[in-house]
Amino acid sequence: MTQTFYLPDLGEGLAEAEIVSWYVQEGSAIQEDDLLLSVETAKALVDVPSPYTGSLHKIHASPGEVIPVHAALAEFIVTQDEIVAQEAINTQAEVTKEKIKPAAANNASTVEIREDQATVVGKMNTTNQVSDDFFIVGKDRPQQAYKKPLASPATRVEQQPTSHTSSNHTAEQAKAVNLPMSTSVALCADDHYETELLRGSRRSMADAMQQSHEQVASVTLFDQADITHWYGNKDITSTVISAMCEAVKAEPRLNAWFDHEARQLHIHHHVNLGLAIDTADGLFVPVLQQINRTPQFKIRDTVNQVIQEVKNRQASPERFKRATITLSNFGSIAGRYATPMIVPPMVAIVGSGRLFDEPKFQASKKGKAKVKVHKMLPLSFTFDHRAATGGEGSRFLKAMIQFLENS
Repeated sequence: MTQTFYLPDLGEGLAEAEIVSWYVQEGSAIQEDDLLLSVETAKALVDVPSPYTGSLHKIHASPGEVIPVHAALAEFIVTQDEIVAQEAINTQAEVTKEKIKPAAANNASTVEIREDQATVVGKMNTTNQVSDDFFIVGKDRPQQAYKKPLASPATRVEQQPTSHTSSNHTAEQAKAVNLPMSTSVALCADDHYETELLRGSRRSMADAMQQSHEQVASVTLFDQADITHWYGNKDITSTVISAMCEAVKAEPRLNAWFDHEARQLHIHHHVNLGLAIDTADGLFVPVLQQINRTPQFKIRDTVNQVIQEVKNRQASPERFKRATITLSNFGSIAGRYATPMIVPPMVAIVGSGRLFDEPKFQASKKGKAKVKVHKMLPLSFTFDHRAATGGEGSRFLKAMIQFLENS
């Protein structure tokens, strides 16, 4: 008997996924819980096991296709005994779900259901030099611990630079992955180009940036903190994070989510700080949950733990949820100032630029002016003007600067 398998809910509030590869071909036998295919979401690469024991009759979604949750994935040929056993499992699951429903309903008012996506680029800078920290998101696969993880959470469709006589090549490529052909780009025979489809984290970033552009009334303030008095190898990362937590105390409404439809601001009492990470595979934002409760001397250890999690591909989906404010250290790459973009529902993001030397006049003991070089940390602070006034944004940035200069 034929059974249809649909793309399951992958959690994280994700509504779709891209088919990366199939581990089993049509007509092949497969056992229940064997790896069936891998799919890529906005945040991770996920292996999907087979729900049946039998043979794979037909595949409905090819690699490269982006399909919604609950869309048909494949058809299996299974025995009647297998169907009866699966129905018994589904029935038991429904009974269990009904038993726990009242408890879940009682807690519904305290659960925040909105999750956040990535923001802007940047590696975390831990010294005055460029950081060596390189993050890449792994996948949470407790049920498949014995399997070797896939090498990369991103796939690319590339065409070597060549001359194209028309846009027919682009049309054929779009058709091959079941994507609509764009009518906004007009290519000609003199164009030399390669085509890359936005997938996974890059596709998610593009959607998030468009949402930010359409929904957020952003304003960016620029200033700098004089950190000349920082002796030795003072940790920049932990100090900037602590400064943000201190600024939240001065202006709590900058650590919030804004519901633009209800015109309602949800001001958080904890700081879930997202670290915007730029990688070759796209943009990811691991979140330091309730970092305001961590003493400054322990923040570095927390950051190191996050680094270890993602480098060892042990970071769970929970690590990338519920950011209330974001830090982007783009200065570890280049640039003093920027206009970092906010991803709703958050209302603020801090950008830390590249350190620079600034000459300043200083009076000597004899009353003569002399020039002294000061080490400056440039800061860019973008906030949603719908959620906060210019004065509140300015006081937030001032509080950060005061903390940095007095540390």
